[in-house]
Amino acid sequence: MATIKIYPPNPLPPEGVTDVQFQIWTHELEVYLEVESRFQKFLTGGKYEEWKSAEDNDLRIIQPVDPDKQEDLPTIRRDLRQFITIIAKYVHQDYYNPIIRHSTSLKWIYKKIREDYNIQHSGIHFLNITDLTWDPTGQTTPVGFYNSYRSLIISNLGLKGDMIQWTGTRLSADEKVSPTFDDLILLNVLTILHPKLPTFVKERYGHKIGNDKRLMDFKSDILSQAKSYIQEIEADNANNAIASLHLTTAEEPQCNYMTTAKHTSNKSMPFRQPYRKQVTTPNKSFNPSQPFCRI
Repeated sequence: MATIKIYPPNPLPPEGVTDVQFQIWTHELEVYLEVESRFQKFLTGGKYEEWKSAEDNDLRIIQPVDPDKQEDLPTIRRDLRQFITIIAKYVHQDYYNPIIRHSTSLKWIYKKIREDYNIQHSGIHFLNITDLTWDPTGQTTPVGFYNSYRSLIISNLGLKGDMIQWTGTRLSADEKVSPTFDDLILLNVLTILHPKLPTFVKERYGHKIGNDKRLMDFKSDILSQAKSYIQEIEADNANNAIASLHLTTAEEPQCNYMTTAKHTSNKSMPFRQPYRKQVTTPNKSFNPSQPFCRI
């Protein structure tokens, strides 16, 4: 019977890790660790998801969790040591010792990495979303940019028990993304892709959305065609600029242009240049109601 080979993630670089790249790394890491059933108990949600730091206690796990017994602890501690070492191996070497000595859970490791790579989202870090830009000449597709933007939003959703300072209340359940919120996320992404893209989409899809559908119902179609839509918008902008230039030229006032005729005397005078008399005459289409313009 054929089996699927699960490979570990690539080690994280020393800097420049984006939120999307970090999430891919964490997913690949967890899938790789899940292959070993003995490591599953140390993953988030497992019965040994938290442990002591080596600085506090070299044993790290002090009490067994049912149905494990006291005599099982040496094996569990050995498994934990291998679990932590594998994770540290796929983080940059600068983080190897801190993870080995100070980590207390997989969540602790993720939080530490997020802090050092400056890819946090809560509090003031939520405003990092304003730094997101899209380069139409780059390798990121509109779909990829949308996923990155939405990922930042999702990462900032509140969890049950979180204190909401401005209301003075705690969340009674994990925060969810509503259909309206998803529509707004997509609309914000369209605005970042091009300031005129939302208006273009409104004209193109307004009659299709109607009263019983949402913007998100057309997300795949809109984002897959976004580049061509932006090209249409830019082409219209260029055409409008040319038309505006022609209109401005056509509205300029007509002038009575003055021409200059040069007459040269036939008399020759030694050591002097010939005398030239300049005579200025109006053109034949002179109109007294029009201003004079110099040429």
